[in-house]
Amino acid sequence: MIGVTLSALASGGLLAATTAPSTAAPTPPTTAATPATTWTVRDPAHSALTARLALDPAGELRLAVTRDGAPVLAPGRLGLRTDRHDLTTGLRLVDREDRTVHDTYRMTTGKELRRSATARETTFAFRGADGARLGVVMRVSDDGVAYRYVLDEHGPVTVTGEASAFEVPKDAKAWVQPYATSYENERTETTAGAANEAEPQECAGDTCSFGYPALFETGGTYVLLTEADVDGRYSGSHLDHEDGGSAYSVALADDAPVTSPGPLATPWRTAIVGGLDTLVGSTLVDDLAPPSRVADTSWIRPGTDDWSWLSDTSSPGDLDRQRDFVDYAAAHGLEYTLVDAGWKASWVPELVRYARARGVDVILWFDWADLRTQAQRDAWFAKIKAWGVVGVKVDYMYSDSQSTFQWYDAILRDTAERHLMID
Repeated sequence: MIGVTLSALASGGLLAATTAPSTAAPTPPTTAATPATTWTVRDPAHSALTARLALDPAGELRLAVTRDGAPVLAPGRLGLRTDRHDLTTGLRLVDREDRTVHDTYRMTTGKELRRSATARETTFAFRGADGARLGVVMRVSDDGVAYRYVLDEHGPVTVTGEASAFEVPKDAKAWVQPYATSYENERTETTAGAANEAEPQECAGDTCSFGYPALFETGGTYVLLTEADVDGRYSGSHLDHEDGGSAYSVALADDAPVTSPGPLATPWRTAIVGGLDTLVGSTLVDDLAPPSRVADTSWIRPGTDDWSWLSDTSSPGDLDRQRDFVDYAAAHGLEYTLVDAGWKASWVPELVRYARARGVDVILWFDWADLRTQAQRDAWFAKIKAWGVVGVKVDYMYSDSQSTFQWYDAILRDTAERHLMID
């Protein structure tokens, strides 16, 4: 079996959680090579979802998903390329280990504060033509299927691309958002095969890019495609689709290869599957995340703020207008007021005092460029903490690159250390 130790995400802000250790009941691993070329993993209750991993004669991996025996995702490619190995073809199975994973954890906000999740996990170990090893870890729960790649190499690992793809029936209904790093495009209702026709200006030739999450419906079953457990060890991704095709391929955000400290564990490629009630109630993305590093969450106080910029974009630069919004928050029982772009350091302390006297706390907007470096964050966070500000909203990152996720790791750590909430 390929073993890998995963570091927990640095966490902070409104969505920090604490997680209890998982319990697992392992079954004896398969130590000898097996002639089987198709393997199945089912949800723990064996009630609905089945993931089927197949190895074709060329040694290429494909994953299909069924619900109650009906196809949901057709066989889609799996595999990983590094600067040293092509682990997309010529593969053969050398080991398999199964276990049941059960997690219980608490959240400070969200759909449920107390969480309990159970999944069947299978780790497949393959060897490539050059002897390199590829681990594919698959989890199936009652609300979805997810997989990730693990490499047990020590030292840095440079990934040049993934072969990962979700195969969606061409006639499936689709609700997709053309990919933009702002994630502010409107969704389009179309079909999986014709999605490119809806937003041709976002395409390069016959290939269009779509952002997460992407929603599809086929035969009464809904599928929500996304990713989970993304941090600075890797980069974010999106989905590429060729016009008229059925494959939605995972495309890494970085133009350059992604270099990660080994051993490598990629983000989970995730499909939430079921009825609309299942999708709305699912906590699968959170369930796949590692435990929070924030042990004391008493300072995290979820609440509602008012926000003057939405209706009056010049108002954050006007102390009197911000007082008006503090008064509004106090009159309506809102916990916070958010002062967006344009605030002045000369009067923020006065506004904080005014707000606190009325039972309201202040959150301040920042352009991420002003918090890019450690020195900038140290200076600003010490200053606003002294002012009595309780949180920050950070804007304009416009990137899913590895370097951006490394910055997310850093700012989440820094805000958590100072007990500043973050939006």
